[in-house]
Amino acid sequence: MATPERIWIFSSEHTGLVGRDGPPTNAGNGFAMAYRAGARFLRMEASSHEEWGGSTGIHSTMFGSGSNFAIWYPCSIVDSKGKIIPWIGKNGIPIESVSERVIPKDGQGVFSLVLGGAEGKSPAMPQLIPDLDERIKNGEYSLPLYADLPAMSKHERRAIFGLMVGQEGHTWPVYRNLTRAGFDPDKDLLQSYEMADAPFGWRRLRYGGLLHDWNLQSSIEGLFAAGQQLFDGIGIAQASSTGRWAGECAALYTETIGVAEPDRTQIDHEKQRIYAPVRRDEGINWKELAAGVAKVMQDYCGDKKTDELMKIGLVYLSEINEAEAQTLCAKNPHELMRAIEVLDIISCSELIIHACMARKSENPWLSFKRLDCKANNPYDGEKWISVKKTKDNRIETDDVPLDYAGDIFENYHFWKKKLAADAAGQMEKEEYRRALPNRNEKSTTTKYQTAGFIIIKNLLLCCRRSNLIEGMIWMSDK
Repeated sequence: MATPERIWIFSSEHTGLVGRDGPPTNAGNGFAMAYRAGARFLRMEASSHEEWGGSTGIHSTMFGSGSNFAIWYPCSIVDSKGKIIPWIGKNGIPIESVSERVIPKDGQGVFSLVLGGAEGKSPAMPQLIPDLDERIKNGEYSLPLYADLPAMSKHERRAIFGLMVGQEGHTWPVYRNLTRAGFDPDKDLLQSYEMADAPFGWRRLRYGGLLHDWNLQSSIEGLFAAGQQLFDGIGIAQASSTGRWAGECAALYTETIGVAEPDRTQIDHEKQRIYAPVRRDEGINWKELAAGVAKVMQDYCGDKKTDELMKIGLVYLSEINEAEAQTLCAKNPHELMRAIEVLDIISCSELIIHACMARKSENPWLSFKRLDCKANNPYDGEKWISVKKTKDNRIETDDVPLDYAGDIFENYHFWKKKLAADAAGQMEKEEYRRALPNRNEKSTTTKYQTAGFIIIKNLLLCCRRSNLIEGMIWMSDK
């Protein structure tokens, strides 16, 4: 149900289904269902060249070697002689303690991920010194580098290796294999490995998803979403907090409506579509279809984009959907699952191409480039672009202001007060109900927000992993 991971990448014989760090089952099923239902999506044109190695085994390399990134954050790193690699804060000032890597000092504001083309380059959160490669060339530090867990406090050491490495789903094999091989985080350093670049055309979607309001309701009344279904959604803390909030708001919504009669015709049509592959004795298998769709995306909406290329890509997707996909064959439940995933990948690919065609100028922040862009329109970089599919299969696009969410801190304090009242038992359901947007009013004041900030409501309740997680979600009250 999460962000589609297999749009441009397919390498079943090398690293499973995908060369990314996410679960290989991330085929974008939720995206495809919402798209076919007519929901609005944002940021679906944002993608970047796969920087984590493609078919070179990045899944194991990324989390199975020493690092200060992602689930290894904020691990200390040393060179081959044991010399500590320094960290810097948001303002570029050196950081001396581990706690400063996770809890902002006064005046530093909020730690945040910088998504898009500037990811890892802007000091929006503490990081290793940016000129490390140059210092290695000058002889100040020597390779290889190591993750120095023993030098950290037991508290932080166990949070990284045992909680994050081990409990985050796809890291369990890493934890198991390292511990079985004798790795002891109390005593041993773990080498950090460089990761090779991916083949041409292999890209990854950069946090596109459903447009939603502060209650995580999509543009379709009654359709709520959480986690990576939301645009700009990323991380376990965001998934947990938005899941709780979306569930609570959805439950309250159901109290305001009646029970609908199932549409038998729609149900029968969907069953026929889903079970069609197992009723065929001969036809194309899911791997061949997936490889073909990925090749279309690599060639016509990959590292090089023009309007003409993307139009050809849409033609090919349409032809594949009407021809090869109608011969898709599955011999067992496993193959049927994979077959349905590929059909959804086709829908997601179509959505992505339409979003890319709608943005006419380049946008470095979204890692979006077009070879046929002769001059950038400044306004084009100051808006989101929404895409939806209508009931008669037309594509509608619309401009959405970047700041359509309203003031972040104002909303943060609003929900913080509501949370405090709720915890004290002073909030009635009717108050929550009044906070739900009135979809019957044609108002332009309904405020939407990215998942990156809606998490503030429930991150105050859940997902606090002592100083590390608390520091990552801390927001200034000033």
